[in-house]
Parts: sequence; structure tokens; C-alpha cells
Amino acid sequence: MQVDREEDDGRRSGSAPRPDDAQAAQDDEEAVQFDVHDVRLFAQLLSVIIPHSAGGASSASLADAAATGVETQSRGAWGSLPAGQEGDWSCVFAEWRRNEIRLRGVSRGRDVYSELRLASSFFRAFEYRGSDAAPGADRASRKRRRRRAAEGEAADDARGLRSEDGSAEAGEGGLAAETRPGYQVMIRVKELVNALMLFGENAHLRVRFAFDEGVVSLLLQERPLPGAGKSEDEEEAISEVAVKTFDVSRHERLPDLSAFPSAGTSSSADYIRINPQVFREILVDLLGSDEDAGASGGNGDVCLSVVPPPLAEFLPQETDQELRGAPVGACGGRHAAWSSGAASARERRAQDSPHIVMKLTSDQQSVAQEVALGLDPILFPRVELSRPHRHTYKLRSLLSVVPALKLATGLRLEWLQGGLLLLQLLIKPDLRTRLFLHFYLFPTVSAEGQ
Repeated sequence: MQVDREEDDGRRSGSAPRPDDAQAAQDDEEAVQFDVHDVRLFAQLLSVIIPHSAGGASSASLADAAATGVETQSRGAWGSLPAGQEGDWSCVFAEWRRNEIRLRGVSRGRDVYSELRLASSFFRAFEYRGSDAAPGADRASRKRRRRRAAEGEAADDARGLRSEDGSAEAGEGGLAAETRPGYQVMIRVKELVNALMLFGENAHLRVRFAFDEGVVSLLLQERPLPGAGKSEDEEEAISEVAVKTFDVSRHERLPDLSAFPSAGTSSSADYIRINPQVFREILVDLLGSDEDAGASGGNGDVCLSVVPPPLAEFLPQETDQELRGAPVGACGGRHAAWSSGAASARERRAQDSPHIVMKLTSDQQSVAQEVALGLDPILFPRVELSRPHRHTYKLRSLLSVVPALKLATGLRLEWLQGGLLLLQLLIKPDLRTRLFLHFYLFPTVSAEGQ
């Protein structure tokens, strides 16, 4: 009887867990979860978010990096790795926010950056539970503050706590609140895409990421067949895959490229809108395929020169009256002379018609490749070029966007400050969704004005 009383006292004192405590802990857990409607499209977006590195160089895996003890070092420390491990990690930077998911990638050599924002409306049942100040990063400090507040510490003790721990919290939580509004991790794209494709294109998939667990859980749910005795909302989970994530150190954070100013004035920008499939064919035809670049290492330089069309007032404006006044030829009558004059005028008009000259010169090619594209509204929906642009980029940089162009239905090329080239890809899977995938290509040499 004495033992039973002690056990009952222990239960009343809180030594045994209660269902309410477990539910409260689950509700307090910081996590984001959402349902993926189109698994195939989601996997395709993840596969192209990282600029493909031409040249076929082997990438260093996270397992190899962890074995050498440099898992969380900056990318600048890759020089100390053994030969063959200086490649790209092929990780996507995923930033979880309350209203969107921000995915960013970087190519080998950090000469191409990419960014894709997936709004919460892109997913189904998007749910975010976390603090806007610094999700996940200062969870321990918040627990300490709540515990000390519950214990009823004095105000001076609280001020002493801030003076002792304030520097550490400012270095972690404060810095995260200023430079990282969302919780950011790195995920191996290959592992994530392989896990997605295991479920098939028609799977009902739920993705969940708990900030304190460090893994992305992919939960496959099977919809019950109608008339099976189950409600429409009831679903049965049949499979789950966990993909490990990695923390992002201060040196591994990617820059905010959206803050780069335009090369032109603040009110106007130099850009062209071009058919993405035509631009992809131009890159492949003039520079060769990615396999061709891999044979040469993909390290060559390519000079991209874009010359805008001439002004409209300088174009020939022959009229029928001018054509009728053409001189009579020696071998024909006036009608024959007018016909020949009209034909020559049409030829001149075709030769002098507005066009954009796009020239690609590679240091691995003996002859420069050049193409003149007519200002067809289907090919160029809009052209806003005030001057020619001529910059040199890495061969692998230009070819790195070719896989992503296959998914695009629209493309905008904009020249920013210093020759930084912004490629804005419009991906429109259906009439209700509009996605914009951005690629930033850094030039090696700027040749404007030469």
C-alpha cells in the first residue's frame, strides 16, 4: 500500500508523461509541411535549380567531406581537400518561410547563381509553424527565457542574463533575424530527387521538415478508393523517406543578388524577351552540346555580343511611287523595269530589316559563330536595348542554363551592372501557376566600348 501511494504521488508530481504534455510539445514544435500535387514537376524544378556544371568533373560528396572533417567549413577551404574533391557539393539552399519556400543553387566555381521562389499557393495544405524572428536558431534561448520567467526571476537578474548571454544571442539569433528571415538548410538534390521519383508521378506526397530534426520527411499517402467504407478525407500512409539536411555556415550563405542595380537608369533597363527554346538552340548550335564542352573541360571563355537593331527612322521607306520612277532598262519595257526595281527594293528591305545580331566567340573555336535574328514578335516579344552589350563568360556558365531552358515558356535576358547577366525563366505549368526561375551569370571580362 505504501508503494502504491508513492507511485501515485510520483504521477501527481509530473514524473510520468501525460498525453496533454505530448500534444503540447508537438504543437510547440517548429516545422513546415505541405502537400505536393505535381510530383514530376517538383522533381524537375529541383533537378535544374542548381546550374549544371559542364566538363564532367566529379563532385565531392558530403560523405567524403564529412569523412575528412570539413562538413561545415566554407567553400573557400576546398583547397585543402584531396584531389578530386574540389567540385560542387550539388546542394540546394532551401529557405523555409511563412509564405514561401526559397530555393537557391550555385554552380561549380560560383560563376552562376540561381533562385526559385515557390509561394505557398503552389502547394496544397501549406502549414508553417515557427517564429518569424529566427526560426529554429534561437529555440534554446527562448526556452531559457520562458523557464526563467516561470521561475519568477527578478528584473535585475534578467538584465544580468542579457548582459552575459546577449553577445552570443546577438551573434546567432540576432544575426539570423537580420540576414536570414527564414530557416535555411542545404539538401543534396540527387538524394531528394531520387526519393521523389520513387513515389511516382501520381503519388499524393506530403513533405515535412522539422527545424530541430534536420531531416526532410517525404510521406507517401494513398487515397482510398470510393465506396471502400472510408471517408474522402481519410488517407493511409504507406511509405516514408527521410532525407538528411546540413546546416549553412556564415561563409556558405549565398549573396542576395536581387539587390544588384541595373546597368541602365533606374527607370529603364536593357533587356530582351526571347523565345527560350530558340535561345537554347542557339547556345547548343553555336557552342556545342554539354558533352562537347565536357571533352574540353568546360573551362573555356565565350564572348557574348548582342547588337540591337537600328533605329526605325534610318530604315528604307521606298514607296510604290518611287519604284514606278525607276529607269527603263535596255532589254525590257517600263513594266519589266518596274518589276526589277521592286524586286531589288524588296531585297534591300529584307537585308536592311530590323534584326538583332547575337555573336558567340569561343577561345576554343577558330571562327566566330554569329547569327542574325529578325525582329519577329514570336521570337522577340519585346526588345529594350539602348546599346550593344559585349561580355565574356565561362563556357560552362552559358551551357549551365540549357537544361532549365527546356522547362521554360518565356525568357528575359537583362544586363545588370558590370555585365552581370540575369536570365529570368518563366515556367507556366498551368494557367493558375506562374513560376520564375532566375539565373545570374557573372562575366569574366567586360568588353563594352571596345
